[in-house]
Amino acid sequence: MPSPQRKSALVNPVFEGTAAFGYRVSSVDVYPPQMFLEGSSLEIARLSAVNTKPINIQGITTTTQFAATPDLPSGVTVSTERQLTVTDRV
Repeated sequence: MPSPQRKSALVNPVFEGTAAFGYRVSSVDVYPPQMFLEGSSLEIARLSAVNTKPINIQGITTTTQFAATPDLPSGVTVSTERQLTVTDRV
C-alpha cells in the first residue's frame, strides 16, 4: 500500500444565506488560511483548495465568527487538527 501524500491547500469558505436587510458582509477572514491534508496521491493531486461545509450567515447584523468544517473528499483527511474559523465583518 502506498504511503499517504501530504499537501497544503487554501481554505475557501462557502456561505448560504445573506446578511440582514440593510447590512452586507464587507470582508471575510479565514484562520488558518490553509490546511495540511493527507490522502492518496490521486485525491491530493485533484485539490487546489478546500471548501468549507456551508456556513449559514442568514440575518447577521454584526461581525460574527463561525466554527467551520472542511468539506473533504473521501480518503482525504486534515493532517493537523486545528480549529477552523471564519469571521464575517459586517
